[in-house]
Amino acid sequence: MVLVLCCVLSACTRAAQPVPCVAERLLDPAATFVAPPNNATGIPATVGSVTFSVSISQLHRGIFSLALMGVDAPGPTVAVVPYQTDSSGTATVAIPTLSPHGTYVGTVATNGSGCGGATGNLGRFTVQ
Repeated sequence: MVLVLCCVLSACTRAAQPVPCVAERLLDPAATFVAPPNNATGIPATVGSVTFSVSISQLHRGIFSLALMGVDAPGPTVAVVPYQTDSSGTATVAIPTLSPHGTYVGTVATNGSGCGGATGNLGRFTVQ
C-alpha cells in the first residue's frame, strides 16, 4: 500500500508530461478524387488542380496532400494545401506541374496535430 502511495505522490510532483492521445482518428470511407477521377490514367502533367469530395463534416476544412507514389509507399510530397469544401463536401485545390509517368496519391486530414481528428484517402491517378 505504501509503495502505491509513493508512486502516486511522485507522479504528482513531476514536471507536466504530455497526455497520450486516446481518441481515435475518424476515417472517411467515401473520400475520393472527383477530377481527375480516382484510378484515372493519362492525366496531363499540367492538370493544374484536383477536385475531391469528402462525406464527413470534420473534413469540410483541412489539409490536402499529394504525394508521388513510391515502390512500396508514398514517396515525396509535391503539394500540401489548406482547403475548405463547399456545402456538399467538394473542394478544388491548385497543384504544381507533376512529373511525367508518375502515379500520385491524395489524402485529406483535419488541421493540426492534435488528438483525434479525421482523415481520408482520396485515391490515385497516373500522369501521362
